[in-house]
Formats: sequence, structure tokens, C-alpha cells
Amino acid sequence: MLSKLKSFRGVSKLKLAALNIFIKTLNSDDIDPLRLRFQQMDKDKSGFIHDSELKTALANSGIQIS
Repeated sequence: MLSKLKSFRGVSKLKLAALNIFIKTLNSDDIDPLRLRFQQMDKDKSGFIHDSELKTALANSGIQIS
């Protein structure tokens, strides 16, 4: 899982543009649950999910981190 997240950093500009287009097609019913999950993970309310917050969220969900 961690290796997949690390490889995501290397996303090409084309993939990033496609992701942005996809996100813009979502409506509030699709976005609200994602926003809630993000806010639950963002413990310090910084607007970013830091590595420690992500590790905690993954551990709480039962996902193994290697």
C-alpha cells in the first residue's frame, strides 16, 4: 500500500489533468462522503493529511502498512 502511494507522486501531467476532469464531474452527493473521511483523517485541521495521520487512519481501518 505504501509503495502505491509513493508511486502516485510520480503521476504524469496527463494523468493529473484526467483526474481533475473526473473530480469536476462529481456532484456534492459524491463529494460529501469523501470530504467527511478527509476531515476525520485530518486530526490537526491543517487541510493536509500528514504521514502520521495517514498511518493512523490506515491502521484503524485494518490495512497493513509495510
